[in-house]
Amino acid sequence: MQVIGTSQFVGRLQAHIQVPDSTFIYAIFILLIYTMSAAFATAVWAVDIRVNAGGNAYTDGASNVWSADTGFNTGRISTAGSGVAITGTTDDVLYQVQRFDSAAAPDLIYSFAVPNGDYTVKLHFAENYSGVFSVGARVFGVQMEGATVISNLDIYGTVGANVALVRSVPVTVADGQMDIHF
Repeated sequence: MQVIGTSQFVGRLQAHIQVPDSTFIYAIFILLIYTMSAAFATAVWAVDIRVNAGGNAYTDGASNVWSADTGFNTGRISTAGSGVAITGTTDDVLYQVQRFDSAAAPDLIYSFAVPNGDYTVKLHFAENYSGVFSVGARVFGVQMEGATVISNLDIYGTVGANVALVRSVPVTVADGQMDIHF
């Protein structure tokens, strides 16, 4: 995974997002923020935040520990994708349970306190809800820090069913909060 940042801050965030139909917005988040800061010329610190959105704590194949779902403002959990194999990952469990929110307000938002700086955010997606296994059946966007960073994404139309898809997005945090809106 490539990390891009300024000399003061670098970071990354992974999220897996899934939206099942026009009535509901499902979001599967595999969130990883890795932040380093040179606060003083000799002091460097790192913070890892890994969240298995909608799921329980999990240790992945690289021995990284993911916390149970946290950082969200609303929504419910769905296990509709449980047991589905996801091509392109060895950690299918992280893609099989999701937090979802109806289209009604408020929007689902995940927020994490991070140092101000420039981040490359890697969003990981997979379409595993069979009810939308057709081109154009689920098209959605993502906002971060008040800006649309992905628009008109059709996972099934791009890679098909049950396949991991990664999108990288540059994001600047200026308020100490990484906010991701769905």
